[in-house]
Amino acid sequence: MTNRYKQKSVTLRIPTHDKLYDLSKTIVPGEYKSIPATIDLLVNEKVSTPESRRNLGATNDSQTKETK
Repeated sequence: MTNRYKQKSVTLRIPTHDKLYDLSKTIVPGEYKSIPATIDLLVNEKVSTPESRRNLGATNDSQTKETK
């Protein structure tokens, strides 16, 4: 049987799950996100293009070297 939802499961340590639960209440102000939605947001933010990361205030090594 195929997985029609195209999902996978992961195993998390309890402290990590607890942190995700807390983060899911604060990652989008005024809105509760499920833990899977929180993981999606974090992963998508992390692998986004450098330009969009720059808008979020994150940098990578190449950006840091260029600005010095």
